[in-house]
Amino acid sequence: TILTAAPLQGMIEVSVNPDCLLVYAASKGREFLDIHGHYQSADMDADQKRVMKALNLRLRQLVTGPPFEKFALIGSGLQFKFGQSTVSRQDMSGSIPVNESEEFLKTVKKLAEEVCPTGDLLIHDTGLDIEILPRLSQESQAESATFHKGKGLEFLDDRLKLDVSKGPNLVCGDTSSDVPMVETAMALCPERTWAIFITKDKQLIGRVTAICPRTLILPSPDCLVSIMYECAKLKEARQGRTVKRHSSFNLGQSREEAAIRTRRRTNSSSAAFSTRELSVAHPDSLIQSPANSRPRSGW
Repeated sequence: TILTAAPLQGMIEVSVNPDCLLVYAASKGREFLDIHGHYQSADMDADQKRVMKALNLRLRQLVTGPPFEKFALIGSGLQFKFGQSTVSRQDMSGSIPVNESEEFLKTVKKLAEEVCPTGDLLIHDTGLDIEILPRLSQESQAESATFHKGKGLEFLDDRLKLDVSKGPNLVCGDTSSDVPMVETAMALCPERTWAIFITKDKQLIGRVTAICPRTLILPSPDCLVSIMYECAKLKEARQGRTVKRHSSFNLGQSREEAAIRTRRRTNSSSAAFSTRELSVAHPDSLIQSPANSRPRSGW
């Protein structure tokens, strides 16, 4: 399963993976396409939908003309997700002057207050992006008061019968927004959950390792790609030995037969982030080069 904060449509448009192999979960897991291409989404209050629709209209108007049109062209740009809207106020290179970025943040906050005077919209500022979400709880201003990736994992586990509580589970991430996935997986299966994080942020490293001691910290995405690729090759070799022993699978079979086997195996998979899901049954169906097994952003 690929679980990202990005919109579903954008993720599908850039995917080069074969069909019927992966679940694409977007908007922090609030919407997804299953391996058969069927769309499903979590429930959302009618009033929240109305507020988000009004917010999105105002945000689009805000960045279509001066002085704020530049903010639709940097970083994440303007993204309308299921139950969340995101607009950038800075990019990784810091190309926007600090005073302009801060002024844009103030403007967006004021806009959100005008759209929803009751305070039911929560604004989360990452320093690069401004995330606006319907509040699920009045208890705090923290991310826990909104729909986060941990809740997304719970939703996927329930809808797809992933049996995360049985494991083994492997959670991969690179930002603080991925930590709730680790928390949820550890709560459900503390003895059979592992994590891999790509980060140099010491605070994030301390936070995730405190939650999951079986965490591997990597300096770059390329390291994770290499690990996944080597694991896929090992699994492929292991399946080859099993084939000889049981004569149950011919490596020369057609792609169609391989796809059927893949679908059957994926339907009975154990967990959304399972170590068993690093490759597929047939060598031609996915594992051809490290690039083909490259994970996407917001893992």
